[in-house]
Amino acid sequence: MNTNSSDNSKRKLEQASAALRWFQTMRNESEWGLSTSEQLRLLGGMEEREFIRVSELASERQNVKLSEDTFERLSLIVSIYKILKEIAPTNDLQAGVKWFSTPNKNDFFRGKSPKSYLVGADSVDAMKGVHRHLSSLRNG
Repeated sequence: MNTNSSDNSKRKLEQASAALRWFQTMRNESEWGLSTSEQLRLLGGMEEREFIRVSELASERQNVKLSEDTFERLSLIVSIYKILKEIAPTNDLQAGVKWFSTPNKNDFFRGKSPKSYLVGADSVDAMKGVHRHLSSLRNG
């Protein structure tokens, strides 16, 4: 294995660990208020036992190996969160949190909150769609 590939693999393990630590904070009511079952669905149906195991490793700042699908989902969730923070008015940093949990009249969400839409859809395509939607809002 060449050094560049090894560096990329190590970086991906570090990113997965950091993203899982962040994802645990999304349980807080001041953030997205995700339940464990919602987190598991967003991660593609990961088994709760595995989720607890990798979350504990991440909280100990150990690198974590996730499946490609789980890593992609987690990356999209982090990106969605970042975009929401970017487009939130400077005087209302909780606007993204509110938006994520409030039913949306946009046809894309079919009257559901983005949170309900993503948890119910349980697909990478839905996450990519929300990401595209938010990116278009950010980019005007």
